[in-house]
Amino acid sequence: MVVGRRAAVFSTALCLLSLLWVADSVASQDAAKEDVPLLSELVGKYEYTGNREKDQAAIAAQIEGAISSMSRLTQGIAKDRLTKANKIPGKLDISTKGTDVILSLDAWTVTAPTDGKKRAITTPFGDKGNASFHVKSATLIQEIETRQATRTNQFRFTKDGKLLMRTKESSSKLSAPVQYELLYKPKK
Repeated sequence: MVVGRRAAVFSTALCLLSLLWVADSVASQDAAKEDVPLLSELVGKYEYTGNREKDQAAIAAQIEGAISSMSRLTQGIAKDRLTKANKIPGKLDISTKGTDVILSLDAWTVTAPTDGKKRAITTPFGDKGNASFHVKSATLIQEIETRQATRTNQFRFTKDGKLLMRTKESSSKLSAPVQYELLYKPKK
């Protein structure tokens, strides 16, 4: 009798888990369908609309904080590299081709699928790495991983229709990540 009850409880639990798995799969598919219109809304050409001098100074302060625990010798190298990697792009272009997102920041273009799968890239500085895109909570997220650092760029619209680019660059060698936000307006 105890074996029969255990089998019944096990069978019921298995059915509930199956139902939860199906419900989760359907919810994930629905969420992915909702992301498609968002991505198509982000497609376009944009130009930087912030205060370049003020924003570049804020980025420089972030870089100084990030390298503060390094030796004097490595600080100079890291500062130079981070400064070059975090120049404010004047132009930003988002397009799609099939399931790929094509993101251009000035002259550098990254193409990767929207499903989060990584694609091999070469950075403007010659570093090899991987890039991926995914959409979550009304935000296009680009992740770039190299041997030395990880960079995440998030793109979403503000209430006034501008495109906000939120950047976070981190590395185990840095005291803190370099983080900042830039605003772009649709190019006419």
